[in-house]
Parts: sequence; structure tokens; C-alpha cells
Amino acid sequence: MLHFLFSGSETGRSLNELAETLRSNRFTVDLEKCREGVIAEERREVASENFDSLTVSLTDLARDAGWTYDGWECSVETGEGNAH
Repeated sequence: MLHFLFSGSETGRSLNELAETLRSNRFTVDLEKCREGVIAEERREVASENFDSLTVSLTDLARDAGWTYDGWECSVETGEGNAH
């Protein structure tokens, strides 16, 4: 699963500071794939209340850092382990 965050203000935390915060929350962070933002990656399910609370937490984390949480995308794996 990929989460996308973009700079929301000139006074927000730096890209590297936000990346470190995300890493400390067990995300893998790729600063190379997205020129104007951060892509945070994790492996997890998406069909639960835990996922809903995660997106709320990421929205709050981004806002508090002067960034914007722009949502997520994921591949779907079947019972055979194939991604679609």
C-alpha cells in the first residue's frame, strides 16, 4: 500500500523530517519516486476500522507537519498470492 503526502506550506517540516517521522512509524519511505512529496509504503489490509483510523492519523500527522495527506493506492492480492 502506498500513501501520498505533499508539502502544504512554506513553513511546514522539511521533506527529510517528515520522512523520518514516517519511518519511525514503521513505513518505508521513498523520496525518489515523487519529486514534490513523500510516498510512504506498508503492507497491510484495507478493509477494517484499523485502516480507517490509520488514514485519519496520517491526515493529522501531515496537517500538523504543514503537509497534506493525499490518499492511498494498493494492489489487490487474491488467495493465490497474485497481485491485480
